Amino acid sequence: MEGRVSRTVLAAQLVFAGFVAVAVALQAHGPADFKIFWAAQHTSAPYDPAAIARVLGPGLRPFSYPPTFLLLTTPLGWISQPVAYVGWVALSAMALLASLRRLAAPLVLFAPAVFLAGIIGQTSLLMGAALFAGATLLSRPMIAGVLFGLAACIKPQVVVLAPLVLIAGGHWRVLAAAAATGLAVSLGATALYGFHIWADWLVSLQTFVQSNDVAWQDRYLSLPGLWRIAPLAIGAVAAWRLADDPERAIGIAVAAALLGSLHAMDYDAAILAPFALSAALAGWWVAAPFVVALLLPPSIWPVLLFAAGRLAPAGWRGVSQHPAKQDTSQG
Repeated sequence: MEGRVSRTVLAAQLVFAGFVAVAVALQAHGPADFKIFWAAQHTSAPYDPAAIARVLGPGLRPFSYPPTFLLLTTPLGWISQPVAYVGWVALSAMALLASLRRLAAPLVLFAPAVFLAGIIGQTSLLMGAALFAGATLLSRPMIAGVLFGLAACIKPQVVVLAPLVLIAGGHWRVLAAAAATGLAVSLGATALYGFHIWADWLVSLQTFVQSNDVAWQDRYLSLPGLWRIAPLAIGAVAAWRLADDPERAIGIAVAAALLGSLHAMDYDAAILAPFALSAALAGWWVAAPFVVALLLPPSIWPVLLFAAGRLAPAGWRGVSQHPAKQDTSQG
């Protein structure tokens, strides 16, 4: 048994090393997505595309993340872009593996959506790590709450339905810790950048969404127009009713938020990867939709397949790899 574990750990190390090696090979060019995060830390006007262009060179590269993300990524302003990029990819992959807390965790790095999101330096791996770890650590409310709060500080649109799970499940301390984390980071961002940074973000966000609707609509995970209301409504009801299985409920809430978001791209499918791998490892034939969701190229279809598998009554009978103790305290 010990030898088998050792071989598994060695294989995991090799997979992780290969993942980071690809990032090292690409660091000279610096994928455009990560470049924008880095450039935002090297200008006094991160929400001005012209200011970003002065750092990176000609081209329209709007920065759309909230001021809280600016605060969390402050260290990117202290190091060079190539070093920052390799460190970002390594940290993202490490966080995703750590969140799964099992020997099979390296399998998640083979998912096309995970590979795409990791190599272009997107936030999807960190989001997936924070949300999955939060959903499976509810018995440790402070840690879970901080993780949910940090996820909301990075991509608030992905976490919009998660509070329903916490409220329905009576996880009040988790909810309080998440709110305190979000408030603390928001106050920190305001103190560092000023109140105007929030107005700058909201103005740039509208322009960003409009430009992306034209340029990248074929890569959207979110449904068009008013169709977005449907997954949000279904996700809200399911998240509330299935709150006794937090991992399942949070997974559904995230999938619904992606499908109902104003802006969710194909690489955001990687956020669901740890949920899909956990579901795939939980059963035999019922694992099929989750395995397929992991292996499909990043698009709207893996998200729909994952959501359908999670919603199917026969697909999950309250099974969870990390059962959480319900926190019913009022404090």
